[in-house]
Parts: sequence; C-alpha cells; structure tokens
Amino acid sequence: MRTYPVEFTPEFREQIENLYDYIAEEASPDIAERYTGAIVSYCESLCTFPHRGTMRDDLLVAYHPLQGQSRDRLRCR
Repeated sequence: MRTYPVEFTPEFREQIENLYDYIAEEASPDIAERYTGAIVSYCESLCTFPHRGTMRDDLLVAYHPLQGQSRDRLRCR
C-alpha cells in the first residue's frame, strides 16, 4: 500500500498546543491529551487515504474539509 507524507505546519502545531492548553485549563490535562491526540492521529491517518472528504474550492482554494466524529471539521491544504 502506498503511503503519503503528512507534515504539520508551524501554525498547526501552535494551534494544537493552544487547544491543548485551553482544554487542560477548562477540563483536565487528561481530556486535553485525548482530544488533541485524536486530532493528530486522524491527521496522521491521511498518509494512507489522503483524498477523503470533499473538495470545496468555492470556499477557499484547496480547502478540503474532512469529516470528524461529530460536527467537528478538519481541513488540510
């Protein structure tokens, strides 16, 4: 099976750290780790099936929202 590289931008790393800090403060570090860890794991899973989701160039060029487990969305460029 072919795999593709998944790279996290500095902006993503900063945002995930800020999200972790917020959740850790409002809920707990354990919950923050589980939530942000799930986001990172989902993004890393794109290495095996990177074209899932629906392209939405009408919103932003190369905007590709991905279905999360609930109403959450992830996007990659």
